[in-house]
Amino acid sequence: MVSWDTLRLFVTETKYILFFFVILDMLTTYIGISLGVGYEANPFIAYFLDQLGFVSLIIVKLLFCILLYKVYIHFTQHGQNFFWKLTKYVLGTMGLIIVINNSFVILGYPDIYNLLSYNFLLN
Repeated sequence: MVSWDTLRLFVTETKYILFFFVILDMLTTYIGISLGVGYEANPFIAYFLDQLGFVSLIIVKLLFCILLYKVYIHFTQHGQNFFWKLTKYVLGTMGLIIVINNSFVILGYPDIYNLLSYNFLLN
């Protein structure tokens, strides 16, 4: 059973992950694909987007939140604060980078992958 206090602490601990990796990633992905300027780079997610539309993205993000909650519970109950902080900061940073990348695509700039590639520098 999930207690409200634990859930509140989880949301507080993961607010940046939830904001960047879940909400803004979904929003910028939706905008980029809807405008026809972007695509889903993850082949697993792209398959489900093709089959079910954006409902699949919501389902994947909900499953991600459930898994993240389980990881949070495991690490906090076993006193593994270092691993929880590492997980939290890595996922928050990844979410920020993904949102920046999606925003570049929406605004018509090259995505991060092309900016970092050798071919982009030659052109």
